[in-house]
Amino acid sequence: MADAVERVILTNIAESGDGAGCDCYHSHGRLARLACVTPEIIRQKFRDLEQRGILRVHSDRSWEVMIPADFFSAVQLDDINHQRIRSGQPPIGPRNRPPL
Repeated sequence: MADAVERVILTNIAESGDGAGCDCYHSHGRLARLACVTPEIIRQKFRDLEQRGILRVHSDRSWEVMIPADFFSAVQLDDINHQRIRSGQPPIGPRNRPPL
């Protein structure tokens, strides 16, 4: 993380999503209020985080925090991947979730 605003964004998005960091929905306005900054700063931070590969936006406008595969224990990763496969998402592994 580059600064406290990124920490607010990532923490709130990750806490609102599933165990793998997916299906996160937060408005820029809400995150701006939480971080005590303007929505434009939040939009710029989202662009920066996306460019650095830390966040990814999906077609349904949800966000995915790109938590590295090696962050999870083997048991957690197995559970998460079973859930992802059931919902039509690709499993998490070192290729699509490399260390940051």
